[in-house]
Amino acid sequence: MLRKFRYIFSVGYLLLFIAFVGLHFIIKDSSYKTSLWFYALPLPVGIGGFFLGAFAVAKSLRRYAFLGVALLSVVWLMGSLKWHVPKPQAATDVNVLFWNASNAFDFKAAFAMYDGIPDVAVLVEYTPKTTAALKGLYPEYDVYLDSIQNIGIFSKTPIDLKRITRSKYQSAVINFKTRGFNFYAVDVSGSIDVPRAWELDVVSAALLPEANTVVLGDFNVPYESLLLAPIKSNFKHAFSEKGFGLKETWCYGLPILSLDHIWLSQDVKLKQVTKQHTLKSDHAMLKMVLE
Repeated sequence: MLRKFRYIFSVGYLLLFIAFVGLHFIIKDSSYKTSLWFYALPLPVGIGGFFLGAFAVAKSLRRYAFLGVALLSVVWLMGSLKWHVPKPQAATDVNVLFWNASNAFDFKAAFAMYDGIPDVAVLVEYTPKTTAALKGLYPEYDVYLDSIQNIGIFSKTPIDLKRITRSKYQSAVINFKTRGFNFYAVDVSGSIDVPRAWELDVVSAALLPEANTVVLGDFNVPYESLLLAPIKSNFKHAFSEKGFGLKETWCYGLPILSLDHIWLSQDVKLKQVTKQHTLKSDHAMLKMVLE
């Protein structure tokens, strides 16, 4: 009876493994239905599940099951793990912070985590405060609050707000200039009943491929998503180029999904990008240094 169970389990394990590999490396989020599976079953989760399941397959197949898990792990780490050691910081460098604050924290909490005040900071899903109150906290600096989307922008130099693009389903792109850079702050709706393709179409159309451009935000899709192709064709991914650590920014310190991204135009000189995990938010904080 046990032998029959192991045989049935082994066949099911093999079929699921093949389906999982096909989903992640071929199908991805090419349709709304497949996107639900693609986002719900990220590669690290699948690796963990197949590793545990390998103990229950037939002994004759167990080594192959572990080999498959090992290969998946190598592929994931090759794409996720970055080990860039930066040059020492210079006084002219620009320090940038991005954080999804999970509707629970504000700039004061973010700066405490950051252990200082960056030159530019963008928070999405942060505790609503009026612009006047924020300016009272930091009278010598400039701040902007989008009260509809709860996106906050902070800069040590004046913020030149250019335009705001909104979707019908609570995604937003805020274009502003400061410190000589053209910034886009992005927050993509995470609603499960709204196809990400709709929202990423709005975002991609709003991002103009101009010089000195920095795009940062919660895109609510992983780096491997097919929906990011238009952005990848115009911008370089900051963490992929000069990151340190694992690329995934969600959830609660576990490397599950890379939902938060910083994209740069090809001319922008990047020194380093790092993550800072915290149990205060399910998203990691991204800290970037530009030359």
